[in-house]
Amino acid sequence: MAGDGRKAHCRYHHPHPHPGHSHLHTNPLANPHIHTTTRPKNNSLTSTNALPQPFHHTLKRRVLRILHVLNLVKIRKNQRTARAKSARQSTRYLLEGIGAVLTILGVASFLVAAYLYAGLVSDLPSTDAIPLMLNPVNGSVLSPTILTDSSGEHEIYRMEIPGWQRKMFPIDPLQPDFISTQLVRLTVSSTQPDFWQSSGVNGQKLTASQPSTIAEHLASNLLLEQEPTSLRRALRMRLLALQLTAKYGHSQILEWYLNSLEYGHQAYGAPSAARLFLDRPVSQLTISESALLIASSRTPALNPIDSPAAALENRDQLLHQFAENGIINQEELKTGLEEKLSLQKSVEFPESIAPAFTRLALQQAYDQLGRQRVERGGLVIRTSMDYDLQVQARCAAQVQLQHLTGSNALDEEKCKAARSLPALPPGTSFLMMCAPVQLLWMSKPGRYWLLSATWITRAMNKYCSAIPLVHCSLPL
Repeated sequence: MAGDGRKAHCRYHHPHPHPGHSHLHTNPLANPHIHTTTRPKNNSLTSTNALPQPFHHTLKRRVLRILHVLNLVKIRKNQRTARAKSARQSTRYLLEGIGAVLTILGVASFLVAAYLYAGLVSDLPSTDAIPLMLNPVNGSVLSPTILTDSSGEHEIYRMEIPGWQRKMFPIDPLQPDFISTQLVRLTVSSTQPDFWQSSGVNGQKLTASQPSTIAEHLASNLLLEQEPTSLRRALRMRLLALQLTAKYGHSQILEWYLNSLEYGHQAYGAPSAARLFLDRPVSQLTISESALLIASSRTPALNPIDSPAAALENRDQLLHQFAENGIINQEELKTGLEEKLSLQKSVEFPESIAPAFTRLALQQAYDQLGRQRVERGGLVIRTSMDYDLQVQARCAAQVQLQHLTGSNALDEEKCKAARSLPALPPGTSFLMMCAPVQLLWMSKPGRYWLLSATWITRAMNKYCSAIPLVHCSLPL
């Protein structure tokens, strides 16, 4: 080390250390017996101490800086990792929260939908009721509505077209009795052109109160007739229409529809309407006659019997619509407009044993059940009439009328009630009403009898020429 120009500092171990010191440095030249040794040092420290002082400090600072940078990198990495972990946890918590909310909403929606559906289908009529109503053998609506007395044993009125018994007619032209192909074609084309491809409902009118498809008409008329108009009824009607179409098919639905549709004047079903209005078999209907029945089904009050002029006008308008829509051609339009139809003028329905009472009973039935339900048929309505008393009252009124007119057409011996009639003194006048449907006579002062007999008013019209509600005094 002498070559580098520096003095070597050596630490000598004194053989006789000073009592107060653990080590004593002495001059080796002054004591030649002392062996000088150098204390080994760490290589790294030795090499470091051997470097120049400025470089050592620079290297240290660089190492510290590098370590500081590495520490910062590690800290930032840890921070990024922590932030990412926190973000992942936040995202997870958010997603879990959203999932929980959506699950709750889904469960709540399902429960609400289940509740609404349960309310919708609650007491929903069965589609199996229609085959029972329109069974060709014993369908309930194929039989007329009947009014009976209080015992149910005596029939007082039957709502049916005279001389005609309702029955089912198929739409298959290969069957012996079938509904006219013209009527089938025009009904489908004008009511629901996409009938044969339809599922039974119109998706654009799910909440409409009025039916828009043939299946909806069938469900509304036969299954939901007595339900009030509401959103619930509209949805139930379309649910039933879907069920009917899926279960029975298009042909059966169309056949039921044509055999149960209202055409006016108590005519239900195309066969009844053809017989009542045209006196023709339904299988022989022409285009013009079919248009007449279709127009009557749209406005039953304007039927050929009650409003013949309006019915023919509606037929002409419908024929023009058929031509505009391409359902019929111009030649068929011209033939239909020029065809002269032989319309029935009127139909005499059988009269009840008590007309005024029957009208009152029917009006009450209309108010409770609806006019269409009563007229459609299949009901037996038991009234409060005492049949035996009504027969005796009618008989007594006829006998008394004979006394007034001087005829003896009725055998008084067969009328027990006539025997109880008081004899009127000579010169006593009989008080009658010319127009009303009641007959009053006085048996004792302050005591009057009331008879329901419209035929008495008709019979006495030849004696009463005054205006209604004018009293007529007739001599005995």
